[in-house]
Amino acid sequence: MPYLVSMTLRVAETHRVLKPIGSFYLYCDPSASHYLKIILDVIFTD
Repeated sequence: MPYLVSMTLRVAETHRVLKPIGSFYLYCDPSASHYLKIILDVIFTD
């Protein structure tokens, strides 16, 4: 759980500073990928 909280903060900050034409790639362990996909969907969906 602390890992997901940490990643949420990092992804949110990345979204804040990312240019509109920028790209974001996330490499993670398969055991966390499903949780991180949900976090990414929440943060990056407008």
